[in-house]
Amino acid sequence: MSFAFTCPHCNVVSNLPDDSSGRSVSCPSCGMLSSTGSGNQPPPIRPDVQNAGMSPAAPAKKGTILGMPTAVFFIVLIVAILFVVVACGGILAALLLPAIQAVREAARANTCKANLRNVELAMEMYQIEKGTYPPAYTIDANGRRLHSWRTLLLPYLDEQSLYDQIRLDEPWDSPHNRLLGDTIVETFRCPSAADGERTFTNYAVVVGPKTIFPGSTSTRPSQIKDGLSRTVMIVEVVDSGIHWMEPKDLDSRNMDFRLNGSANEISSHHPGRVHVAMADGTIRSVPESASPSQLRAMSTISGGELTELPWDD
Repeated sequence: MSFAFTCPHCNVVSNLPDDSSGRSVSCPSCGMLSSTGSGNQPPPIRPDVQNAGMSPAAPAKKGTILGMPTAVFFIVLIVAILFVVVACGGILAALLLPAIQAVREAARANTCKANLRNVELAMEMYQIEKGTYPPAYTIDANGRRLHSWRTLLLPYLDEQSLYDQIRLDEPWDSPHNRLLGDTIVETFRCPSAADGERTFTNYAVVVGPKTIFPGSTSTRPSQIKDGLSRTVMIVEVVDSGIHWMEPKDLDSRNMDFRLNGSANEISSHHPGRVHVAMADGTIRSVPESASPSQLRAMSTISGGELTELPWDD
């Protein structure tokens, strides 16, 4: 039997017989005399020889995680978590945005219909009291237009105080009446309209021969021969540019009755449909598929057309 002996002088490992253990022997390589230790166990190998050619592992520093100070590590961790949360929140918001917009639009559309219903109800209340619907506009002795039907309906829309301040014998834009021009009547505007248009109306009537509103003259319900449910009374208009006090509406003689067509047409802020108030008090959503001939026929009161508009509600 033999054991490995490492010379402390030349670091050469040699195999020596067991009986050399614990004695001084000469190194077979360098010839230097060295002790082999005691007992049958070989002397320990020197640490510098044992670790020769190996890089010592750097001891871990106290107060560090993954080589970073603990405080820095947790700051980085929190920032990373926040980034993930924000990123996920952005993705979720992007996914939910169409649904949120659809819900908001549905709410605005319902408010728009409610406005139309209130205006149509005011028309009925005026008719019950006066015996006729209001004229499209009032005129002075010279035929000059003074005020819109919208002004005449103010007392029936809880706007009596505003109505009492208006001088009906003066034009709507006279120096005195102009002072009231910045007054906003929310019932006369669609909630989907831009904020910069708050004094402009989104509700108009079709004015012209054989309509409910021929001009400065008034119409009685009994004159609507085509039937109240088949006659359009009030319509939506987008970007009308018409101040709610202004005696101006849609002129049937200048219309081609295409929904969402030019500025002088029936149009809506609500995608794919337009709200109209019928003479019988119902509020309808007319799809863009409605033909111009149908709309033209239903804007008159005694054309003899027995037509029905398509409804999507």
